Amino acid sequence: GAFTKIDDGAASGGQAVVVPDGFNDTANADATNRIEFCLTVGQAGSYTLQGWILAPDAGSNSLFVQVDGAPAQPAKWSMPVNGSYQPLDAPLSLALTTGQHQVTIIHRETGTRVDKVVLQPANVSGSSLSITEPRVVYNGDAVLDEMVDEGLSDGLKMRLFLPIAVE
Repeated sequence: GAFTKIDDGAASGGQAVVVPDGFNDTANADATNRIEFCLTVGQAGSYTLQGWILAPDAGSNSLFVQVDGAPAQPAKWSMPVNGSYQPLDAPLSLALTTGQHQVTIIHRETGTRVDKVVLQPANVSGSSLSITEPRVVYNGDAVLDEMVDEGLSDGLKMRLFLPIAVE
């Protein structure tokens, strides 16, 4: 895909991947421009996918993400503008079985950087999760979604993630 590996002294391994100029695609998740990798889960359970992301400005603060091809329309992963790599949970609740799982990160806005991605056990109550609509809602107001993208509102204070189970 169009992601570019760059040297970055601020990244944990001295390198990061970035969505290069000219590859903005905020309307559709173009699966040809992606990062894919496998994670091995040793114990079945609920997990959270956390990325260390640098979002330098309001036009460079989101990606698309899916695990094992779900949700079918990749989830929009928005992050607040920041000047350094910050941990941010992907908008997915994952019910994963033991074994390998494929993570796909698709670019959305140029300049967004990814340092690393970590799979962590989630603190989810209940024994089962179900697939719900793969979207992010800010205080129940879809207009705020675009306001956060444009840097007009602080998404972390308002963000409510609807759970998505991936099986």
